Amino acid sequence: MTRGSTAAQGYKGTRVLLMSSPLKLRPSLRAFAFRMIASILLAALVMGSTLLFRDRILSLKGFGEYLLISLLVLPALFAAVEVLSPIYFVRTHRYFVGSNKVEEDLGAFSRRNKAVFVSQIREVEVTQGVIGRLLNYGDVMVAGGLGPSDVVLMRHVHDPMRVKAMLESMIGNGKGAENGSSAVPAGLQSASSGKPAEDK
Repeated sequence: MTRGSTAAQGYKGTRVLLMSSPLKLRPSLRAFAFRMIASILLAALVMGSTLLFRDRILSLKGFGEYLLISLLVLPALFAAVEVLSPIYFVRTHRYFVGSNKVEEDLGAFSRRNKAVFVSQIREVEVTQGVIGRLLNYGDVMVAGGLGPSDVVLMRHVHDPMRVKAMLESMIGNGKGAENGSSAVPAGLQSASSGKPAEDK
């Protein structure tokens, strides 16, 4: 176990490390894998068909050359946008799970920051589709106690059930710390206070 961390029982019996430094999360590119691959294949199909029938396209008088250029350039631009936009999304969405708060930091040029303190968390919800369960990614919603505006949504993060288990362990540890006097056995309480335990 690393220094400055505590262990808790987590998802499927695994031990979750609660680090003193914030856990940094980003959306997983797995969430966009189908979209990116499909756009590349579609663009390749259109561009390949265009090159295959370029003589027929060029035979069209008046606009054959313009049509050929369009059928080569537009699919390439489409594929570039479909590949680069998920990468931009991943780079501009950052999530932090600390010992006392969950935080989201969005944006590249203009930035938006929101945080929910662990002591205020009332619900942790995971949403996964069929593909998300297969590729192990999903959304983790952390809802605070101040209403709908007090929500941090971590989108497309890897292993969302493990993130949920970590948050629930942090919530449980926080409640245990608040009620620490009732959770410690009488003998340990007496030892910590310096007074011997009374025999009954």
